[in-house]
Amino acid sequence: MSVSERSLGNLLLCVLAAGLIGGSFLLPWFTYDHSTGRRTPEGGFHDPSEDGVVRQDWEAGPGGSEGTLESEHPAKTARTLDRMAWALYGALGLLGLAALSEIPGISRVLVRPVTLALNTLAFAAVAAALALGWYVLPESFGHGVDGPFTSYLDDSGYTMTSIAAGWPVAALSLGAIFGGFLLKFQAGAPDATAVAELYARGEI
Repeated sequence: MSVSERSLGNLLLCVLAAGLIGGSFLLPWFTYDHSTGRRTPEGGFHDPSEDGVVRQDWEAGPGGSEGTLESEHPAKTARTLDRMAWALYGALGLLGLAALSEIPGISRVLVRPVTLALNTLAFAAVAAALALGWYVLPESFGHGVDGPFTSYLDDSGYTMTSIAAGWPVAALSLGAIFGGFLLKFQAGAPDATAVAELYARGEI
């Protein structure tokens, strides 16, 4: 009995996951905003828009950052962002190979166990990038930030940090990768009806 190990579902989900990962590069993963209190002159008339508030912001994603404020630990921050980018590049490469494994001919080389391993490694690479963005990046930025979500008021003004859109977009790719893994795993299993017929004929 010959069972096809190719899975169109895995191919489509690998492409979807790669698209989500690629899209996450275009969006910030972490943002920092700080603003001072109002500093308007006492008495007299003044333009309401000239409130004296000084605003500073910073946003970062895999491979780079921008804003009006610099990290207190620029080397560590740059290293973290680079590691996030390389982890995602690795995931894209692994997903590309997993998708190619569904093409006739190539599927004879990239067999089912290899494809399952590629999916697993891609999942781990994305998870590593997400962990760096959640746990390491905020702490590396400094300025009193010690977590992905911060909100506090002190003598210098109001500070707020948050995980931005890029992080959840990349996280969605984990579901697609896991779904592809399951479909690929199922693709190698013999059909239950075929097994029953072979058993009835005494061939197994």
